[in-house]
Amino acid sequence: MLTVSLPPPFSYSLTMYQATDNLRTYLREAALPKMENDRAAPKMPAPSHKSHLNDLKVRPEVWRRLESIYILHEYCALEKTVTAWMDDHVPGTSLGIEDEDNETGDIFSIPCQETIFHIPYSAERRPNNILRQVALWRTVQRTLHVLYPDTSKWVFKLDDDNDLDRKILQHFTWTLPWLEYQGLSADDISRIERASVVVAFQPPWILSPQDIKEFARCRSFPAYRAPGNAFAIEDLRSEERAWAKLWDICVTKKTPWFVLTSYNQWVFGMFTQGWTAAFVTKVYEYNSFEPTIVELLTFWIASAMGISTFQCPKVPEPVHLPPAFVTPLGNVAHFEAPAISESNWDGKSMDAASSAGVFRSVSPVLSEDGLDERPIPVERLRNLDMDMVQSWKRTLCSSLGSPAISNRRAPLAEHVQDRGDWLV
Repeated sequence: MLTVSLPPPFSYSLTMYQATDNLRTYLREAALPKMENDRAAPKMPAPSHKSHLNDLKVRPEVWRRLESIYILHEYCALEKTVTAWMDDHVPGTSLGIEDEDNETGDIFSIPCQETIFHIPYSAERRPNNILRQVALWRTVQRTLHVLYPDTSKWVFKLDDDNDLDRKILQHFTWTLPWLEYQGLSADDISRIERASVVVAFQPPWILSPQDIKEFARCRSFPAYRAPGNAFAIEDLRSEERAWAKLWDICVTKKTPWFVLTSYNQWVFGMFTQGWTAAFVTKVYEYNSFEPTIVELLTFWIASAMGISTFQCPKVPEPVHLPPAFVTPLGNVAHFEAPAISESNWDGKSMDAASSAGVFRSVSPVLSEDGLDERPIPVERLRNLDMDMVQSWKRTLCSSLGSPAISNRRAPLAEHVQDRGDWLV
């Protein structure tokens, strides 16, 4: 009888690793977990529809100088740039430290399902209001602190104390705590501000997938025109309001780098040195790979801090621009739509109605835009104005039965004050 000896049963043991055992692979595999809306959360808009709830308290302002918005992918291959930077700066071997920092509590908290990393998955549910929103910045913060110990004091700080829109938009700032500013020079503080990053977030029922797509597709910002101008914009579109809000936040903090997210979708951007233009990426989904959101956010912060060689592309801007500024509106600001104008002129008088038949000159320098004929000289306009006024007064007084008044012809010097180019 033939006897066959069989080998012992095959057995193996799977070793589970920490993120710090191979940080490069961990960040490359750490896609964000899905986050479900709470049952009590507002209903999501239909697919490919905007939410119509993104009613940010911003309006056209004379001091907001944003003009153009560029697609960053037309200037660089961002995905390849991020991957190359990760390969060069993030080690693929053990760092010899634990995942959690016992002093600060920083920890690699994003799970890697179906991988060898022992980071347990915990199902996250998005709360039903923005004030309790969960932010997953701990992994990026721990990554930067491990890779660059000089950043150990930098943190994500929630900044929304007095914001009019804090119920529908909040933002974190990657920066040094204010106490660390003590004793620093103005130049050092300026460098810290420019190295910081604003991360603004809104719930997905406010910033829907279509809303953030429209934000990323926006290519220009409307120029300000004073109320009374026929081309004045009374209100901004929702994507323009989002751009205006981010511009205001970043200018106030003097921080050109920003991120906008609903957690489900992410875009990354930066403003130019003169604050007249911006660059923005395409929209990335929460579970994006090659690169992951964690890789993108880590790279974006490293770029803002000058750790990577990636910089904002150069575009033509006016030279010697004064510092950009934002006028605080406070918590009691009113946002009333301006009255509809009947004139193309920014300086149109709101006192004289069109029924008076008066054409008013507002400046010796008259725009020829839209005019078929050469503008009438200012001196002729003044005389023409007075003739029209007297004719209108005679007509009005005649209709009221006051011939004595209608026949009065007072000298111009006695009854008309010449204030610059205005006749009052």
